Amino acid sequence: MYAPISRGLGFWEDSKIRGEKSTAALGARMANSVKRQILLSTTMLAGALSGYTGRAYAACVNTSGSTYLCSGTEVVPQTINTANATVITDSTMDFNPMFGNALSIRSSGDVSYTDNDASTYLRSSNGVGLAVTNDSVGAGSTHITTAGVIDGGRYGMIIP
Repeated sequence: MYAPISRGLGFWEDSKIRGEKSTAALGARMANSVKRQILLSTTMLAGALSGYTGRAYAACVNTSGSTYLCSGTEVVPQTINTANATVITDSTMDFNPMFGNALSIRSSGDVSYTDNDASTYLRSSNGVGLAVTNDSVGAGSTHITTAGVIDGGRYGMIIP
């Protein structure tokens, strides 16, 4: 006859249902369960005390018109595609995607990337740190000012 195992019964009843004869086996299961409970409660307590609420989602967000602010930690490639793009960073920017370009700016007209705050990193493990494409036919300029680190698995920066 099948006897369902319920976690709510406790160690003693659980072990009787499983048919464990040895108190050593019961003791080992209890020790593992207690270790797991202590680890879980310690992890939750540390998270609560430090104020950790999960991964910080950040990216390049449009602040007004064609101006974008890039900030925070990001592991997904970011792309800005707008005419006369003006991209600025703050000191919290740390972009590091595993694949693709960390930041791609595709624009026509005047393009500007400014990092006066020495952002932590703009890098890509297997791509380009910063890729800027200016599709202007005729007048249009590209300005890049940085006090931070731009690095890439292929190239740090590419401006075709």
